Amino acid sequence: MTSLPRIVQGTILQLRCDSCGSVFPHFLFSGEGDADTAGLCSASSCRKNEVAITEVDSYEWRNFDHAGRASIEKKLAAQFARCDFRVVRLLRVEREGNSAVGLGFSDFQKAYKPPVLVYACVCCATGESRAIEEITIGDFNLAGGRIFLEGRLAL
Repeated sequence: MTSLPRIVQGTILQLRCDSCGSVFPHFLFSGEGDADTAGLCSASSCRKNEVAITEVDSYEWRNFDHAGRASIEKKLAAQFARCDFRVVRLLRVEREGNSAVGLGFSDFQKAYKPPVLVYACVCCATGESRAIEEITIGDFNLAGGRIFLEGRLAL
């Protein structure tokens, strides 16, 4: 009996590096709950408007900031016969200092600013990248972007 592929959902963030000015895509996973996105990882190309998505094993997940990230990139290089996919790391979350204490819900909605996610640049060693656009998978493909799926994954 053949198992069905795992369905991956999400959008594409276009990130721009503050240091080198490069713009590159990053897959932002979404789902109904943690089980829908657990174990999924994406990597981005600096050379082309392309991302790769894979499932990570427990070793890669536990050791992500050490050998895990390199292991994921090596696995993608072997699968797709190219070495330009880099895992995008989230460096920090920047929040505005506005307090919601004492605000009614409608005032809170007006004043709320979502946090800014700051990522490492995949194109240079020291850059920090922020989202400049969020687009659907369909719009990414229409703009010439490509998504590579490793293993038993489907969009």
